[in-house]
Amino acid sequence: MTLKCKGAVFFFLFLAAAAVMFAAKDAGQTIDAGSFGVFVNGQRVTKQVLTEQDLVSIGSSTFRLTGGELRQFVDDGNITFTAQELVVKAGNKVLLDHVTFPIPEKCLLGVIGPSGAGKSTLLGALTGMRPATTGTVLYDNRDLYQNYNELRYRIGLVPQESVLHTQLTARRALQYSAELRFPADIKPAERDGRVDEVMGELGLTRHANTRADRLSGGQTQRVRFALAICGKSELIVLDEPTAAMDVETRRLFWNSMKEEVAAGRTLLFATHYLEEADQAADRILVINRGRLLADGTPAEIKARAGARRLSFRLDKVDEPFLLGLPGLVNLEVRHDVVQIQSADSDATLYAILDAGYRPSEIEVTSLGLEQAFLAITAEDNATNGHSAGETN
Repeated sequence: MTLKCKGAVFFFLFLAAAAVMFAAKDAGQTIDAGSFGVFVNGQRVTKQVLTEQDLVSIGSSTFRLTGGELRQFVDDGNITFTAQELVVKAGNKVLLDHVTFPIPEKCLLGVIGPSGAGKSTLLGALTGMRPATTGTVLYDNRDLYQNYNELRYRIGLVPQESVLHTQLTARRALQYSAELRFPADIKPAERDGRVDEVMGELGLTRHANTRADRLSGGQTQRVRFALAICGKSELIVLDEPTAAMDVETRRLFWNSMKEEVAAGRTLLFATHYLEEADQAADRILVINRGRLLADGTPAEIKARAGARRLSFRLDKVDEPFLLGLPGLVNLEVRHDVVQIQSADSDATLYAILDAGYRPSEIEVTSLGLEQAFLAITAEDNATNGHSAGETN
């Protein structure tokens, strides 16, 4: 979208209106900003003389004066997003403890942790819904909290709790969301086309005219995700997105998430399903009792645990002997099957052989994400005690 201007600056008069729209009229005339409000360099205004250094935002749309024309930026997903020293307190309880990390652009980032670890608290701080007590969230190098009224339109959030009005059909809920998030020069037919596209991607077409209170748990989750992606938000944040979904619905959901990332979005999700995080995420954060313990690819998180798994069969199992093996992290014995997590698998196996034992069906493998997660959080608990965290 381009507005031609007279001279090097353009004088704006913004009139608040109940309708969610803005209309570009003749050069030098009025722009109706609708209920979004208009922000210049993060500050809400009603009148402003612009220079080419100013950044104008209306809803999720951004403009800049260039060569006598007001040009709309086309979002390509290339945003930067960083959490810096986030601390969240509730009374004397610390729910987040100096959490710092970047979110790479066009990335699918998973957050894992035990119940009460602080995952939902972290998502609330990152989206500005529940700001951190101290610390900063930078969205494209701009302070999210200071510019929240402007930047919130660029973040799609799917919380754990339902945000659907029970009397709306799936289609109508999505149409309302599209009206709020799309620029007003987008024609209704185009918005409706996007709604139909999203419903098709998520397998919701046959439920389009079903009221929210008559949808199953999995269908409701899909509609909530559709609300987040319908407006093509630059950053999409999801809290336990696959809860209540069946196997097929989960498959469709993860395929849709990966398509969003391929299209240039950045997605952040918290989950208890570690296998899904292992398979879907480009990067993973491990949170425990409000502290960030690990940040890396699934492979790096597994390696971070520093242990491997040995599995073998052994006649006449001697548990006291096995418990004294070098490098032992964890031992499980089921009849003649022995499973060992070891920080030094070679030393563990050589010690068994040197003692005269002859194990069979020997397998040595890297830990899965679940085992690595348990090892990382167990080490943290042993080092820092077992005080309770917040309840998600």
